[in-house]
Amino acid sequence: FKNRKIMAVYTPKQFVKQVSSIRSSFSSQIQDALEYSLMIANEQFDENFDNEGFTDMHHQPWNTNHPQTIKDKGHDTILKGKTGKLRRSQDNRLFRTGGYRAARVFYKVIGKDGKDYAHKMNFGFINQNGSYVPKRKFIGRSKKLDARVRSVFVSAVKKAFNTNYTIGR
Repeated sequence: FKNRKIMAVYTPKQFVKQVSSIRSSFSSQIQDALEYSLMIANEQFDENFDNEGFTDMHHQPWNTNHPQTIKDKGHDTILKGKTGKLRRSQDNRLFRTGGYRAARVFYKVIGKDGKDYAHKMNFGFINQNGSYVPKRKFIGRSKKLDARVRSVFVSAVKKAFNTNYTIGR
């Protein structure tokens, strides 16, 4: 017992108060971590547009446009277009599901054909002329992003539970 360090001794009433404080702190830390994680995800998906490719553990560049497409559009950038509508369509949601808080980043642009253009570009599709348009993934699961988000949450949990206590009688 000589080297044992007791940080605090609580009565049962003090203990309940401390647990309540930790719970409140934990809830606040998780909310902050969710919001920060959304910001990290937004930055990564924005980088995918800048780099014209999906970034997981390494960069996966998009296929280039066909020369005729470049001629028709007047530019060779991919998924940036003149309007940037797809990139700007990013939406973030913080929501509750099954009693838990969750975060989601998604893109949605309805194309001229009435279909979700973002989904089509992310997975590839057959266009009106019957030609295959290759996928140009810009959003999805990423080990790099998962690792960054995991780090944010581990830090939040550590911060919320940064209290040592013992129960006194």
